[in-house]
Amino acid sequence: MTSFRTFVYLNLWSDNDPTDMADTIRQAMYQYGFTMVEESDKGYNQPAYDTATRQYTVQWTWCWREDVWYGN
Repeated sequence: MTSFRTFVYLNLWSDNDPTDMADTIRQAMYQYGFTMVEESDKGYNQPAYDTATRQYTVQWTWCWREDVWYGN
């Protein structure tokens, strides 16, 4: 058996507080079988605000693992 891992780097940018949407994204990713590798909002328990873009941001790294059977 061999397993393949596909990494997804996902950034959420929002003009408003993205907390509710971040929760929705987490639930959807878990529902479809992804594993969270890392989440960063850099906002010390609140969404980070980027002054350069004037937006809030949350970043994730997700992993999809698929086992592949081969041979007899």
